[in-house]
Amino acid sequence: MIFAEAIVTKNEPGLRLVVNYPDGHKVNASAVNEGEAKRLVYFYNRLYISDTLTHWLNQRKNVFTHVNDPRSADAEVLISQVRNYSKTSLKQLCELVIKKEQAISGIAPGTKSRHYGNYERLIIPIIRFCKQMKGIEV
Repeated sequence: MIFAEAIVTKNEPGLRLVVNYPDGHKVNASAVNEGEAKRLVYFYNRLYISDTLTHWLNQRKNVFTHVNDPRSADAEVLISQVRNYSKTSLKQLCELVIKKEQAISGIAPGTKSRHYGNYERLIIPIIRFCKQMKGIEV
């Protein structure tokens, strides 16, 4: 299972990967075989998820800090947890996301906020993907 669209083409020698993420981010990579290609896709998915969540959480923390909202502490805890899990497996990172879904939703902008679109476009798909990952051996 992949979070992004991965296009694999045979290249002499090996395989060429193009991984396209929902936000337009693109990764190009080469692999010697299908097993390595799969590992690279999982690696890039983990990297994308941890980087995207960390960036979004930092934005939320800054907003809360600026308006003196106590949710800045919640955002800080989530940032620390995502950073701690960023070097683990994709499955472990997704387990954290599922476990912390309510906390993530708790610091999301309101539906009328101009920033809600980022939450809907970036974070909700990550949560959905992680729920799909549950129970899948990687």
